[in-house]
Amino acid sequence: MEKKNSNKKSSKNFMNKINATYGKKGTKEIPIEDSKTHTSSTDINQDLSAENENLEENVQETSRNSNNETELDKVIAEKNSLEDQLKRMAAEFENYKRRTSKEKMDLIEYGNSNILSKFVELLDDIRNAEKASNATTDIASVQQGLDMIYQKAVKLFADEGVKAMDTQIGDDFDVDFHEALMRQDSELEENKIVNILQTGYTYRDRILRYAKVITSTGNKQ
Repeated sequence: MEKKNSNKKSSKNFMNKINATYGKKGTKEIPIEDSKTHTSSTDINQDLSAENENLEENVQETSRNSNNETELDKVIAEKNSLEDQLKRMAAEFENYKRRTSKEKMDLIEYGNSNILSKFVELLDDIRNAEKASNATTDIASVQQGLDMIYQKAVKLFADEGVKAMDTQIGDDFDVDFHEALMRQDSELEENKIVNILQTGYTYRDRILRYAKVITSTGNKQ
């Protein structure tokens, strides 16, 4: 505001000097330069130069303001673009969470369907063996059929990571793998396995079922 007032004041002084030099509008008299009563041409040129400088400064200031407004518009546009991207990413992430949650629930509920389909086939084999045993008196063939079904079941479990423990009579009793149901006198040393009542199984690196055994007291019968 002060700069504008200064410009107006300078312009007014300039016009006063012009009027003082040439008189009112329409006067044809040519002034005679007098350092005491009239303004010289040098002073007029200086005033014109000052006016030009003021105009140039005003133009430059206007240009700077215009550039600042352009930069501000760019920053606002970039901000709005980033906000839109963040909103889209948030929406996509929510959709991803819902989708993975559903897939997880489906896996828990139906993940064993492939394994169960194999067990269904095993049930079919057992049922067919039962029908065959009722229709024949050849015990050997029936036993052979049952053995084939058993081997198929063993392979089926092994493919899924379930294996029988290799527990033998005479092995040392191990609380990490065995469960002693009783003790009996035997020629074997104390805490040796005398009999295996039920086979133990492991699932990968975990105990699925402990082997149920009878251990020796160490006393001879």
